[in-house]
Amino acid sequence: MQTPKFRLFEGETIILTIRPFIWMYIAAGPAVLIAGITGVPLAAAIAPQIFELASSMSVFVVVAGTLLTLWQWLCWHNTIYVLTTHRLAVRHGVLNVFKRNIDLCNIQDVESQLLWGFDFGHVNVETAGNSSNADLRWIENAQSVEEQILEAADARKRKTSWRGGLYALGEDNDD
Repeated sequence: MQTPKFRLFEGETIILTIRPFIWMYIAAGPAVLIAGITGVPLAAAIAPQIFELASSMSVFVVVAGTLLTLWQWLCWHNTIYVLTTHRLAVRHGVLNVFKRNIDLCNIQDVESQLLWGFDFGHVNVETAGNSSNADLRWIENAQSVEEQILEAADARKRKTSWRGGLYALGEDNDD
């Protein structure tokens, strides 16, 4: 998977690039398309007298399904989560693009919720301030992603300490 242009800080590397499970985003569009395509022959078989109305309705449903599928694909394509050695970056949105960078030092808890019977779900990231929490939705291997975020946060916290109002990198934290 190609990572979108993402500005890294000095010494920062990308650990993981995540996109949501695509079928959770675009499932409704193809369903509407199938309904529109199968509606014409079905209407002709059931009630030939309403074939003309059914065919015009079917064209409308196919156009609406195509537009819905395109919109849902754009939403999926513009949703990305990037875990680096310094932060968790969240980006989503089509018309109103939402971007958030969460410093790994601020992460307090990470919790995954799997959908019953599937290997995907949500990963909730809780931070020191409630306004910067993140919800990574429809993630494949959610438990593995949770573990990787926790490991990256622990590694970042071990490398960073709070000393006299300044972050001191790489110093021993055993005071």
